[in-house]
Amino acid sequence: MPDRIRRPATLSPVKVLRLTSSDDFLPSVPENERAYAYAERVFTAETGIPVETALKRFWPAPGFDEALERWLDEVEPEMVFFIVPSYPVCYESVPLRLERRLKRVGRLLNSSSQAAASSRIGSTTLFHAGRRFATRTIGGDTLVTVPEMMAYVERATRKILAREGTILVLRGPKTPFGVENEAARVRSEGRRQHLNRELRALCDRHHVALQLFEEPPHPAEDRRYVMADRVHMGPHERKKGGEFEGHGMVAAWRAAHD
Repeated sequence: MPDRIRRPATLSPVKVLRLTSSDDFLPSVPENERAYAYAERVFTAETGIPVETALKRFWPAPGFDEALERWLDEVEPEMVFFIVPSYPVCYESVPLRLERRLKRVGRLLNSSSQAAASSRIGSTTLFHAGRRFATRTIGGDTLVTVPEMMAYVERATRKILAREGTILVLRGPKTPFGVENEAARVRSEGRRQHLNRELRALCDRHHVALQLFEEPPHPAEDRRYVMADRVHMGPHERKKGGEFEGHGMVAAWRAAHD
């Protein structure tokens, strides 16, 4: 467990390294309406201390471990807020399955699908109808398994805690992805709960603060809470989620400072 921090009474900002998802980088969303900005405002309102957040994207892929070391050196954070996303373990991708089975041709199909999903096409009813049909008939693969995801999280946790005095807060996955039909939603929620259990065990072992959603914050198919692409959070969920995260940061800060 990190040593208790003896931080002098000062109004200098708390440096926070936020390992986050693409939701915090969407150019269409104003900076002050992103989840991290809501979290900053809650922290400052409750502690009287401003926050300086460095945003870095966590993605469970080769190169992350080395990138994390660089970010820790660059930012020298007093707190790391680590979001473990549901997407890589819950979303069932048809193009990814095709890529793994058809190799070169599948890679082209996957690349084309990603480009379409990121464009205006990805927000259309026709695109999502096609994806539902493909999910039912072909099926999809997740990017990583729960054990593979946890291997990244475990290594990152050890690296962060090795930096003496650094506060770590882990936040678990939200609503599962795999939302094209009911069977996919059930499978996705099963993987999300599995990930929750593994995160709880990890944080118990290392005495790390953890925020979990025992139940999904909203139904996966409820479009009031997501953007038109049905993947990224909408305004309501960004605000609610950011404020929840801010309270978690406050609790961890106070625990570290008694």
